[in-house]
Amino acid sequence: NSTVNFSIEFMSNEIGNFKENFRVSIPDVNSADSNYLVRLIGNSFQPSLELTDNEKIFPKLPLLIRTDLLKKDITCYLEDEKVLHFSPLLQGSSESVPINFYNPQPIECITELSIKSKAKINPFELKEKTIKIPANSNYTTNITFTPPGCDGYSSSFEAVVKSQSPLTALKFGLEGVGSIPAITLKSPLDKSKNGFLLNLGKTLIGYEKKKTVAIGNDTPLTAMVSVSAKATADFEIEGIDSSKPFPIESNRQFNFTVIHKPLKVRKSQFDISIQVEDNPKSSISFNCIGDG
Repeated sequence: NSTVNFSIEFMSNEIGNFKENFRVSIPDVNSADSNYLVRLIGNSFQPSLELTDNEKIFPKLPLLIRTDLLKKDITCYLEDEKVLHFSPLLQGSSESVPINFYNPQPIECITELSIKSKAKINPFELKEKTIKIPANSNYTTNITFTPPGCDGYSSSFEAVVKSQSPLTALKFGLEGVGSIPAITLKSPLDKSKNGFLLNLGKTLIGYEKKKTVAIGNDTPLTAMVSVSAKATADFEIEGIDSSKPFPIESNRQFNFTVIHKPLKVRKSQFDISIQVEDNPKSSISFNCIGDG
């Protein structure tokens, strides 16, 4: 008694289900057991990724359109432009967004990831360049945005599935802005040695005179500001809680009022300093003067 081993190879250049019959015959034997019929079944697949379900691809991001950003600038995926949009970031800080890849096929999917930019500086970074996605499974990796300066940045992301015919499975744009918070004076005031001069002139004792000052934030970031002032009996400040920092939202204006209320005949000075967190160079000082 002996056995013979042989192998059958299945290979197809086309996707589909295939069936064939394989017959084994033993010559010079009249028995019914001299013929064997073997059915061969094979399925051929091409590696691929889920391309259309943005909720699966960007599981932790809101799906918006460009005009939605006019209400509030947040990190999101813009479906109308196919762009991953990062909200404005402080220069040198980072934000990472998870990207989920789903393999709907019953075979492993090897995918190469890349970010391409026409600019010399590319602030977008991939955690991994090549990923292996098991059959009928998900794989998540991160894209990180770290703006090196105060500028706008854009690049393009590509995921290419490795197969006999390489396929660009997923492609979308990347964009983000780097900035630093800053404030500017919106009221027309004269400059002084240490900042700006707020001259309230002469005020009768027992009366008061007010002047409103406007401060604006023209940057895409919220500016956290704090106010400090040297106490004086003849001046007050209204509209500001100087006990704690407060925010000035992007493209918004903040007003406060200086009140001159002299208690007796004299010249008085009131110094105010408005400081910006993360950007000391943007601080503004005011020298308020008045005669009683």
